[in-house]
Amino acid sequence: MKTWLKAATTTALLIIAFAVAIGCSDDGEELSLDEYFRQVDAVDNGTDERINALFEAITDENDVAQFRNAMNGFGPILEDAADDLDDIDPPDEAAAEHEALVDALRDWAAAAGDAVDSDGAANAASPDELFVAFEEGGFGAAQNTFSAACQDLQDIATNAGIDVDINCDDEEGEIDGAEQTVRDIAAAWNASDVPAFAAFFTDAGLNSAFGQGEEAPREELVAGLEGQVGVGAIEIQEIERELTDAGADVTVLWVSGYVLENLRFSLLLEDDAWKVDAVEDLGPVPAPTGTAVVDVDMDEFSFTFDAGQITSSAPFALRANNVGEQEHHVVIMKIPADANVDELLAAEGDPPGVESIAGMPPVAPGANASIVFAKPLDSGRYLFVCFLPDAANPEGPPHAFSGMTSDFTVE
Repeated sequence: MKTWLKAATTTALLIIAFAVAIGCSDDGEELSLDEYFRQVDAVDNGTDERINALFEAITDENDVAQFRNAMNGFGPILEDAADDLDDIDPPDEAAAEHEALVDALRDWAAAAGDAVDSDGAANAASPDELFVAFEEGGFGAAQNTFSAACQDLQDIATNAGIDVDINCDDEEGEIDGAEQTVRDIAAAWNASDVPAFAAFFTDAGLNSAFGQGEEAPREELVAGLEGQVGVGAIEIQEIERELTDAGADVTVLWVSGYVLENLRFSLLLEDDAWKVDAVEDLGPVPAPTGTAVVDVDMDEFSFTFDAGQITSSAPFALRANNVGEQEHHVVIMKIPADANVDELLAAEGDPPGVESIAGMPPVAPGANASIVFAKPLDSGRYLFVCFLPDAANPEGPPHAFSGMTSDFTVE
């Protein structure tokens, strides 16, 4: 079920609770502010059933007719709640916000009715098309207005020190928070702040982004981030976000160092904070129009390409074509001008003066993969390396040890 539909259910439950719970005190006097919010918080179980029944009747989330039937009953429930609320005489401290809430609820009920009656909803062939019709009909905008009015009322309780949560739905605030988390991740990376960076990930999220296939302890993964976080500044170019049943997805196109990356961060709320629970590489980024494409053929065990195409004056796209019989990949490093490649490969740890530039996942025989450089490589000496193990050798040494390296100079 779409998140806004679930949110609508929650908020409608709240508003019907208003109709049941708030009014005058037992002796006929105006409710105090504390009594007002105490009664708001006393949600009647029976009102829950009225809304829940609409959506519990949906047995197939691919059946548009079932969703249409549920939404046919949704607007009238909102209108009934607005009528009941309009009979309430709230405390003076909450009168303006209460009136705004009633008005927003009526508008939301009207938007629900208009959306149900729209041609888009009537002709929708799937739940997704129905959701689009509701958004285009103003349902989501009216819900956001209601959420804002509800939050204004919640703020009165909070500022008065009244311990109550009336569960105002604020999708825009929630999704803004998810997006901000991804922006904060980029900022922590650029600041080389490993603890802050890691704090934005669940254990599963760290394994998804930095694990090696088998689940590793958090402490081990965080330790491995030392020396990685901060290498290659991140610059966000495009960002999209949406709420999901599990939490939120934030898709980002950013430049990491030299390279364009397209990633999807799946986030969930953990102790009221957004945390990344999974990271998915969405695959090759299309090269911008006019970008030179450098073809690199990978075989057992060599790279074949025209190094003259790679210059310090223009960005480029590297297309690695596996023409061999084993999996291969390309890892690109900048190395000292006087470095001995064999000594670099034999070195333990990170050799001094070596800078990791980019890399790609393994490429199957007959397939290809691309890396798009958003800016030119600096002048200097570079190295292509394949570190995948030799499938034909029982000991599985990296292909680089069989000569699969190629160094070149960028002028």
